[in-house]
Amino acid sequence: MRLIGEEYCSEGYVSLLEENHVLIAERVNGIIKDEYLNRYHYSTLKGMEEKLSQVVSFYNNERPHTSCSMFTPNNVHQQNLQVERKWKTYYRSKKSPTVP
Repeated sequence: MRLIGEEYCSEGYVSLLEENHVLIAERVNGIIKDEYLNRYHYSTLKGMEEKLSQVVSFYNNERPHTSCSMFTPNNVHQQNLQVERKWKTYYRSKKSPTVP
Protein backbone atom coordinates (compact mmCIF):
# COMPACT_ATOMS: atom_id res chain seq x y z
CA MET A 1 0.00 0.00 0.00
CA ARG A 2 1.33 3.42 -0.97
CA LEU A 3 0.96 6.40 1.34
CA ILE A 4 -0.22 9.72 -0.04
CA GLY A 5 2.75 12.04 -0.38
CA GLU A 6 5.36 9.38 0.29
CA GLU A 7 7.33 10.49 -2.78
CA TYR A 8 8.13 13.72 -0.93
CA CYS A 9 9.83 11.77 1.85
CA SER A 10 12.11 9.68 -0.34
CA GLU A 11 15.80 9.94 0.45
CA GLY A 12 16.68 10.95 -3.11
CA TYR A 13 14.08 13.73 -3.25
CA VAL A 14 14.96 15.12 0.18
CA SER A 15 18.71 14.97 -0.62
CA LEU A 16 18.18 16.81 -3.92
CA LEU A 17 16.27 19.58 -2.16
CA GLU A 18 18.85 19.89 0.61
CA GLU A 19 21.76 19.98 -1.86
CA ASN A 20 20.06 22.89 -3.65
CA HIS A 21 19.11 24.69 -0.41
CA VAL A 22 15.40 24.23 -1.09
CA LEU A 23 13.04 23.96 1.86
CA ILE A 24 10.70 21.00 1.83
CA ALA A 25 7.17 22.12 0.97
CA GLU A 26 4.88 19.11 0.87
CA ARG A 27 1.80 21.25 1.55
CA VAL A 28 2.50 23.39 -1.50
CA ASN A 29 2.84 20.31 -3.68
CA GLY A 30 -0.43 18.89 -2.36
CA ILE A 31 -2.31 22.14 -2.91
CA ILE A 32 -0.97 22.48 -6.45
CA LYS A 33 -1.93 18.90 -7.30
CA ASP A 34 -5.33 18.89 -5.59
CA GLU A 35 -6.56 22.40 -6.40
CA TYR A 36 -5.11 22.90 -9.84
CA LEU A 37 -3.35 20.12 -11.72
CA ASN A 38 -5.85 17.31 -11.13
CA ARG A 39 -8.52 19.40 -12.90
CA TYR A 40 -6.74 19.30 -16.24
CA HIS A 41 -5.83 16.60 -18.72
CA TYR A 42 -2.59 16.88 -20.64
CA SER A 43 -1.77 15.39 -24.01
CA THR A 44 1.93 16.33 -23.83
CA LEU A 45 4.58 16.79 -21.19
CA LYS A 46 5.17 20.31 -22.51
CA GLY A 47 1.50 21.15 -21.95
CA MET A 48 1.70 19.91 -18.38
CA GLU A 49 4.92 21.85 -17.76
CA GLU A 50 3.32 25.05 -19.09
CA LYS A 51 0.25 24.62 -16.86
CA LEU A 52 2.46 23.87 -13.85
CA SER A 53 4.46 27.04 -14.50
CA GLN A 54 1.23 29.09 -14.66
CA VAL A 55 -0.10 27.51 -11.46
CA VAL A 56 3.12 28.07 -9.50
CA SER A 57 3.22 31.70 -10.65
CA PHE A 58 -0.42 32.18 -9.60
CA TYR A 59 0.19 30.44 -6.26
CA ASN A 60 3.20 32.64 -5.44
CA ASN A 61 2.14 35.97 -6.95
CA GLU A 62 -1.65 36.24 -6.96
CA ARG A 63 -3.22 33.84 -4.45
CA PRO A 64 -3.40 35.35 -0.94
CA HIS A 65 -2.54 32.87 1.80
CA THR A 66 -4.12 32.75 5.24
CA SER A 67 -0.75 31.52 6.53
CA CYS A 68 0.81 34.78 5.25
CA SER A 69 -1.77 37.17 6.76
CA MET A 70 -3.60 37.22 3.42
CA PHE A 71 -0.53 38.34 1.46
CA THR A 72 1.02 36.34 -1.35
CA PRO A 73 4.27 34.51 -0.60
CA ASN A 74 6.17 36.83 -2.95
CA ASN A 75 4.73 39.92 -1.23
CA VAL A 76 6.03 38.65 2.09
CA HIS A 77 9.51 37.87 0.74
CA GLN A 78 9.98 40.85 -1.60
CA GLN A 79 8.69 43.45 0.87
CA ASN A 80 10.29 41.75 3.88
CA LEU A 81 6.92 41.78 5.66
CA GLN A 82 6.55 40.50 9.18
CA VAL A 83 3.66 38.04 9.32
CA GLU A 84 2.37 35.90 12.12
CA ARG A 85 3.63 32.40 11.57
CA LYS A 86 0.65 30.10 11.08
CA TRP A 87 2.32 27.07 9.53
CA LYS A 88 4.23 24.11 10.85
CA THR A 89 7.86 23.59 9.99
CA TYR A 90 8.95 20.00 10.33
CA TYR A 91 12.52 20.34 9.17
CA ARG A 92 13.81 23.38 11.06
CA SER A 93 14.40 23.82 14.76
CA LYS A 94 13.97 27.61 14.60
CA LYS A 95 10.94 28.58 16.69
CA SER A 96 10.42 32.19 15.63
CA PRO A 97 6.84 33.50 15.98
CA THR A 98 7.32 35.73 12.92
CA VAL A 99 9.02 35.29 9.59
CA PRO A 100 10.69 38.23 7.81
